[in-house]
Amino acid sequence: MSSWKASAGLMCAVVLFVPLILVIAPERQEPSTEPQNLAEVLAIAKELGWHVGTDRLDGQLCTRRIILSETPISTEEISLLAYGRDEDSSWRGRVAVYDERWRNTDTVSIYRDMLPWGNYIVYGDARMIEVLFRTVERKRAA
Repeated sequence: MSSWKASAGLMCAVVLFVPLILVIAPERQEPSTEPQNLAEVLAIAKELGWHVGTDRLDGQLCTRRIILSETPISTEEISLLAYGRDEDSSWRGRVAVYDERWRNTDTVSIYRDMLPWGNYIVYGDARMIEVLFRTVERKRAA
């Protein structure tokens, strides 16, 4: 009878502790290939041969929003780019990359064309956005 009690005790321990271990154990996640910081965004832009622009007149990169473009773009042109203009041809060949702080604002939620991309959200030329996403997928598959 003591072996029965020992077996029952062992089964109870397994039933109680295995779920606890599964909850406590860190979940294994594969490393993200989507950009987590500005350096990674810039590396992807460089890999694609795209230009990087900013709203700042001094030319310093603003971490809140950068513009990726297929051709060089001036600060003046960048300052005229506004999100929310679905049919605006000024976005052709250009993508805005907004940092994650924009995700939690009501302003962003009303624009259906903004897409999450790592720690960023992107808006602009749909073809270029697809290229960004495919580039990330290629890296993930490698």
